[in-house]
Parts: sequence; C-alpha cells; structure tokens
Amino acid sequence: MPPTTRLRIAVIVFLSLFLVVLTASYFFVRQQVRNRQPRLVEYVRLQFGLDCELADLDYAFPDGIRVFGLRITMANRPLLEAAEATFRIRVFSYLRHRSLHPRLLKSVGFQGLKIHLRRLPSGEWFLPALTVPSRGAGKTADGETFGGDRPKEAPIGISIRDLELDIATPQATLKRNYEELEAHYDPGAQTGRLSLRGGAEQMAVDFRTGPERRIVIKADALGLQPLLLFTSAGLPLDRVFLRGNAEIRESPAGEIVLRAAGEVFARAPDESLNVRLTMEGRGSGASWDELRGEMTIGGEKVIYSCRTVREGKPVVGITLRFPDFSFPRAIAAIPVSFRPHLPGLQVTGHLRGVFAATVAVTPPYRTTSSFTGEARPLRVLALGPRIRITELRQSFRHTFRTEEGKTVSIIVGPENPDFLPYAAIPPRMIRAVITAEDGGFFRHRGIRVNQLLEAAADNLRAGRVVRGASTITMQLAKNLYLSRERTFSRKFEELFITLALEQGLSKQRIMEIYLNIIEWGEGIYGLVPAARHYFGKPPGELTDRECAFLASIIARPTDGWPEDPLPGLSAGWQQYLELIVRKMAEKEIPTE
Repeated sequence: MPPTTRLRIAVIVFLSLFLVVLTASYFFVRQQVRNRQPRLVEYVRLQFGLDCELADLDYAFPDGIRVFGLRITMANRPLLEAAEATFRIRVFSYLRHRSLHPRLLKSVGFQGLKIHLRRLPSGEWFLPALTVPSRGAGKTADGETFGGDRPKEAPIGISIRDLELDIATPQATLKRNYEELEAHYDPGAQTGRLSLRGGAEQMAVDFRTGPERRIVIKADALGLQPLLLFTSAGLPLDRVFLRGNAEIRESPAGEIVLRAAGEVFARAPDESLNVRLTMEGRGSGASWDELRGEMTIGGEKVIYSCRTVREGKPVVGITLRFPDFSFPRAIAAIPVSFRPHLPGLQVTGHLRGVFAATVAVTPPYRTTSSFTGEARPLRVLALGPRIRITELRQSFRHTFRTEEGKTVSIIVGPENPDFLPYAAIPPRMIRAVITAEDGGFFRHRGIRVNQLLEAAADNLRAGRVVRGASTITMQLAKNLYLSRERTFSRKFEELFITLALEQGLSKQRIMEIYLNIIEWGEGIYGLVPAARHYFGKPPGELTDRECAFLASIIARPTDGWPEDPLPGLSAGWQQYLELIVRKMAEKEIPTE
C-alpha cells in the first residue's frame, strides 16, 4: 500500500474518531447541562431571591447554554419572560474557579424578551436588589458552588431581538416594542455602548466610566410617550418625538458639563409642532449651577437661563429674554390636539424684553418676578365654536357631568329661584371667598404669575400636577368648560379661557356666576342651596363664621360635611375659620 494511501486512511480514521469523540462529548455535555436545570433554578433563588421557571435547558455549542420558556418572578409578580435566551460563558474561567458567578458571562442573547416594570405609589420601583455576589463560597442543595473567588472582570455583551417593555406607574401603563437592543461594556477600557431600534425610533448611547465620566447620546425620532408614565400631561405624546444630541462630562473633581441640541416634532395630524432647543449647563453633584440656551417655537425665539444662587437663602434665578416674541405665531405652532377644547384659538400680542424671576429652593417656596421692556398684552380674539364668552352676559344654562357620570343642569339667571344676583350676595360672603381662594381677585387679570411659578416648581418636584395655583376666574373657566382632570393640556386651555373671561365679563359678573354654580357638597350647587343645606337659612342671614366655613370647603366640597357643621369641626379647622374671619376685615370690595 503506497504511503500516501496509508496517510489518507490514517487521516480518515483520525477524523472519524475525532467526530465520534466530539459527538459523544456533545451529547455528554448536553446531558450534563440538562441535568443542571434544577441547580440553576435554585442558584437564582438563593443568590437573588427570585423564582425562576424554565421550560427547557439545552447546550449551545461550543460554550453556552440555551434556555427556553424562561420566566422570572418576584412575590408572584412577573419580572422577565423570554421565549429563548442564550448565555455564553468563559469556560476556562469556570473550570479554574469552579464556581458560578455573573462575571463568567461573556454574552447574553434574548429572543422574544418581555420585561415588566412597576412603579409603586411610594415612588420606588418593584425590582429586586440585585448585587454581584461578594460573600464566601457556598453550595446549593445539590453541591453546586456559588460565590467564592471572583473571576476577573471582562467585556460582556447583551443582544435582544423582539423586546417588549410593559411599564406601569400610578399615572399610567404603557407597552413599548423594539426590534433590537444591543449593549456592550468593557470594564478594562471602562467604555460601553447601548443602541436601541424600534420602527422609526433609534437611540445610541456611548459612555465612559472611571475618573472622568462621559456620556454621549444621539436620538433619532425617539418617542416621548413614556413621559406619560411620570406625569398626567394629557398630551398626545404618542405622536411626539425627539431628535438630537447630548453630551455630559464629569471631571474627577465632580464638576458636570452639559451640552445638548435638538428638536421636538410631531407626526400627522400634529406635524405643525416643531420646537427647537439648545442647552448648556454646568454643576456639581445632583444640582446645576447654571443652565442656559434657546427655545424656538413657530419661529419665535426665547433665550433662557437658570442659575442657582446659594448666598443666604438658596434661590433659583430664571431669566427669559424675548428678542421679538409674537404670541399669534407661537400659538399657531401648537397643534389642535394639544388644545382640543380650543380648536379656533386666536390671540394677539407680543413681547420684547426680559422677564426675570426667583424661586426659593427651600420652604417656604416663595417667588418674585418682573418684566422690563416693551409688551403688547396677550389678548384672546377667539376660542372656538364651543366657547362664546358673550353668552355668559345674560341668563344661560350650565350643563355638566359629575365624576359619577350624572348629568346636572343649572340655569344661571332669574329664572332659577335659587339664583342669587351679585347685588344680593352678602359682602361678608364675598370677603370670605376671596380670603380663602383668591386674595387678589379684584386686582389681577385672572392670572397670578408668581403663584404659577410656585405651582410649576411644586409640580416639577412631585413629577406630576399636584398644585394648580388657580384663581377664582381660572376655577370658573374649569367649571364651565373643562374636565376636572389635572393635566398640562387642560391647564394650558384654562389660561386662555381665563383671559377671555376677564376680557369679556366684569369682576362682579365673574363672582356672580362662580358663587351660583360651584359645588358645596354632593348635589349642592350654588350659594343659596349651600346656605339652606348647612345652616337652614338664606345667604343674607349667614354669620361671618358660617361664611368662613362655606369658603373653607370650596376646595374639598365632597368630604361628607354634615348639616350644622360648626360644632363638630376639629380644632385645626376651627383655627382655620378664625384666620379667615380675621383676614376678611382686610379685604376691600370695589363698587361697580
């Protein structure tokens, strides 16, 4: 037999034996992996306190395991579900340390991953306290070692195809689907990258850890709908997107520098929305010393700056510069879906000057504000076909639905036997109401800028609308035309309806309508029914203290107040009434 033939036979025999050994090894390892399914489930339970369910476990050649039907829960609530997951590990590191450890992971790949996120009313997220194992070595019931010596940190990658996020907060629930998420982190180089893609949405984040941290974010058509999870905005954010870039740097000394630029835009039918933003800032720790930039909407520019002043009582100084701001052009750039009750909103007015304000950052949160420059006041020319302020100058029917869904109709005029004209309203009642609800009612134009700033600061601190800073005219606008839902959209509409009410009606007529339609208890609307229900007398016979009580419950009329309520009030509420009565004497009521 020629040498070449013998060599060929030897090679064939060797390859055959190699394939046999390789096949045998594959099935042996596969069986060993399958046998470890109970151990893996127990490891997750012991190490992280989570319940883990696997439909099947298989070997992924050459260095991984593949899980099918993965489900992880905590306190019987789902956290993570995956149709398929592949975990690649560093085999030699495992053989050297002989222990399970998250740092053994080289990469993780998911197919059909669903993540459940829940935010509790307390503000905390319902998530396990995951930590990298640091305790000494231990063993599961089957003898599998966990913990122990840590393997050396090495790069890790995560790849997800078909990602679904199921997020719930006290404000809303949201489901988001993404086609692909890729992440990579190299602890040696202290660099990482994350990219997300879903439909038209794309975002990439590059970051560096270590002494000098750096984050670079690039977003292309990133949806803003998730903001609804944290605020009751009442806006069609499902059609609103962000495009832009941002960079944040932190020096070893803790100084933070921010630079960002981008635009907020919307898709049909809200394509008229286009807001351009630039921002630069610097700060340290969790606070910003200064933020500045520009905002342009409808071609109208506002140059803003925000600076923290820490000398004495800390305050935030806000400056808005208006080079030549046209209210009509800015309002025209806001889509109708952002102001659904005001489809025909038309305004006039412009600003050229500087608005300056200060907001205290510690209680009490007081504000100051001023404007220097040239201004043509904002005036409302039209609100739309549904709202005609001129109709309120004579008798009209006010129809609305209660929170329980019941329809209520009130005639505001002499045709209603419970109607009380302004001239017949006791002055003490008017003084009590403006003391409790709106001390500057007869002096302002329906809007108090300082209170709006204080309310905005409170709402930002809370992450939702918790304070409205509503004047009596703003309350009337809401009661006549808007829902009770606290949203930024409704507040925006409320401001323009308020201006229109102040333009079209006298203060006396506004107060007259207000006191004849507001709620003073379940099914009790207007001052005459309220005085009759609580005190069994007409409004003209009410005492100062009784007027003070009625004014004090305007903000909370459905708390189950009893008839003849004064004797049963708490000590704190009694003191509140005494305060109202004392201040009533300071309030002046102008003559018509």
